Amino acid sequence: MESLFENKTKYSKELYDKYIEFHAKKYGVKEIIEFIIVVISALILIIIDIQNIEKLKFAFIGIIVILASIIYVFIRERVKAKKQYKGMINQKQKDSYAEYSFFDQYFISSYQGESRKVYYVEIKKVFILKDRYYLYLDKNHACVLLKDGFIKGTEEDFRKFLDTKGFFRMKQVKEKQVKEEE
Repeated sequence: MESLFENKTKYSKELYDKYIEFHAKKYGVKEIIEFIIVVISALILIIIDIQNIEKLKFAFIGIIVILASIIYVFIRERVKAKKQYKGMINQKQKDSYAEYSFFDQYFISSYQGESRKVYYVEIKKVFILKDRYYLYLDKNHACVLLKDGFIKGTEEDFRKFLDTKGFFRMKQVKEKQVKEEE
């Protein structure tokens, strides 16, 4: 079967950093709010528990654990990005390419010698930015396609093609929003 669209995207550190920043702004706020609720609940329980001076050491330990958790939440995305990029460097693939072939019911993603067939119903959200697409498969995984990476078909036709699939939410992110997010 012949593909309808093909895209070859160069994955570089800069592109990956932009994705991490975008992802953190789109999904990080929700995670931080959930975390803050848990921290506030834990602090309330600690304050209630401090009624006895003997329990003060347990409250102190609880506060240290909460502070360590806060630090972890705020730096984990950056640490994850750096580890993944270091892995790419270790494989001597500082800049590598992902190739996407789009068919009527699915697309095939190929990266570093591995291929995956993804049906369009698996796509949860699509964000369209000035120069790239983010096709989110779940909350933590997305395919990044550069608009100028189409080697078969055009970016405009690809957008129309995605509109016809309709299983997912598509959101155009305007240039002003992109600058705020990056």
